Amino acid sequence: MKHLKFLIGFILLVLTALASFGTFSLPRVEKGDSDRFSAERASKHIEVISKVPHSVEHPVERAQVRRYLYDILEDMGGEPEIHEYDSIKFRYGGYFDIGNVYCQFDPLSGPADSYIMMVAHFDSRFRQTKLQKTVYSYGAGDDAYGVGSILELLSQALKYRDEWHQGVRILFTDSEENALDGMKCAAKYNPELFENVGYVVNLESRGMNGPVLLFETSANNENVLDLYSEAKAPYGYSLTTVVYRFLPNNTDFTIVKDSIPGINFSTIDNINYYHVDDDNFENINLATIQHYGAQIEPILEEFLTSGEYRDPDALKGDEDLVFFTVPILGIFSFTKPQFTLFCSVVFALFCLALVLNISARNATVKGVLKKALVIFLSSLLVLAMGEGIAFLTAKVAGTPFNITDTRYVMCSPVVVNVSLFALIIIYLAIYLKRRKKSNLFNIETLLGCSLVLLVLSVVLFFAIGENFFFAVPLMLASLALIFNIFVFLNILSLPLLLLIALLGCSFLYALSVALTIGALGVIMFIAFFYLILIVGLFGCYMSQKRL
Repeated sequence: MKHLKFLIGFILLVLTALASFGTFSLPRVEKGDSDRFSAERASKHIEVISKVPHSVEHPVERAQVRRYLYDILEDMGGEPEIHEYDSIKFRYGGYFDIGNVYCQFDPLSGPADSYIMMVAHFDSRFRQTKLQKTVYSYGAGDDAYGVGSILELLSQALKYRDEWHQGVRILFTDSEENALDGMKCAAKYNPELFENVGYVVNLESRGMNGPVLLFETSANNENVLDLYSEAKAPYGYSLTTVVYRFLPNNTDFTIVKDSIPGINFSTIDNINYYHVDDDNFENINLATIQHYGAQIEPILEEFLTSGEYRDPDALKGDEDLVFFTVPILGIFSFTKPQFTLFCSVVFALFCLALVLNISARNATVKGVLKKALVIFLSSLLVLAMGEGIAFLTAKVAGTPFNITDTRYVMCSPVVVNVSLFALIIIYLAIYLKRRKKSNLFNIETLLGCSLVLLVLSVVLFFAIGENFFFAVPLMLASLALIFNIFVFLNILSLPLLLLIALLGCSFLYALSVALTIGALGVIMFIAFFYLILIVGLFGCYMSQKRL
């Protein structure tokens, strides 16, 4: 019976881990004959746009792309405009001219009172150094992904134009790669483009593969997130917006996010293709492109057909939400007061778990504190080792090391996976050895780990207002430790550890591809705590009595 219990638990744990990644294995690609958003049709535009480099250093090729976009919008029944701006300063010296492509589509009933604006830039990256070689990007991912997706989204939306209450504005910007020149000029010289815009959707790309992440929202995003809830296969974390503020990165969305509600999307996997010659049509991923459509198409349809958004200010809110994705379960969101209350409840649950287990003689205060200290010091060692491995890997690959942006390390997925696997094996070996010596090891280790997570959660809450990746597993572990007091409830440890694995695997994946191998230490640091909780709770699940 015990072996069967172990087998069932182990299989479910493995399936949960696979499901967390499977959620981000991206939606089924819609073929060219589909009546919904089709990555295959979008790719036709991407192929034309990315035939040759078309950066600000390629004026003829850039003009050809601009003309192509103008003609497509005209063929769709629009009256596109090219807004030209001259004497734009290039960061490497000299001046050049640029031209945005703009087009407005109203309901068949007449001009709308409110519009959704979809934005992407059509220029590709200018000269860039890759492993001591100067290269130019073809711009297939960055940002033909965004441009092609918008054209396909618009094409589908026009099919139900007779149902529109609101309108659509399309803005394809030029010279985003230089200094957001196109969007800056539009905001300065053509402010009328943004009048009555109630929602901005910016499509970016940083890599060619993987899921499309909602990585930034406008401030006071409560209503913005309410509309985003219409998305299929949603994928986003409010944490990324917080982190993004500290990074020296900007997109077209930066120019308007303080005045217009909106959201910002980007691919996040395979940064090695970003801004270099590998960003070409041969390397596109149809499933990734389909993920743009899966998320944005329902949002666009809801905005256009619902009378709820007739007021351009309808999506302006008063509060920022804390939100995160749990695979299969979807998006969870909290207002700041709600999240504060949630954190308070988590704190209370931990205290209750600690008191109950000490009272039941499952643990001692001294033992818990000792385990907490050992775990914290061990986590710092894991952090240092991870960053050391990342640094040495970068040196061997001959690429500059940066904790959030270490590129052109072709073996980085192997190094990350091997490092995490080694961490699992080492911890399991220590766990099994120590378990034989002490029946208290499991509970005291869980409580000690939970105590460290509590401290880290408090620090992060007051520092950045975000701590879900520690607070949620802490809550689940505390519940399991409370349930474990009662013999007949220890079986509940299994679904709780599965939820921890579900959140942990998906979040660590997102973190690893977003921050690159440079953040291997950070990834292993967080993974270390999840590992302790999962292994410890599995022990609770397997126990036939109180541990």
